[in-house]
Amino acid sequence: MALAWTLANPTVVSPIIGARTLAQAEDNLGALDLVLTPEQLDRLNRISAPSPVFSGRFTQRPLVQQLIFGGAAVERRNFMAGR
Repeated sequence: MALAWTLANPTVVSPIIGARTLAQAEDNLGALDLVLTPEQLDRLNRISAPSPVFSGRFTQRPLVQQLIFGGAAVERRNFMAGR
């Protein structure tokens, strides 16, 4: 399942497999036939997501943002508007 999940990730170019026996290699190749549903992929992605690191959580706090940027902000532009 792990290999099938890796293969379903569009950012993975080439998953690396490691097998010591022919049976392990055959099991690894079996991942090519396993198709995960969108619900299964979503669940696997959610449960394996890394926890936010300290600095990421800390720097997102409003007071810290104020101290870092002094109230300056960049507005998002909608590139599709007007098309």
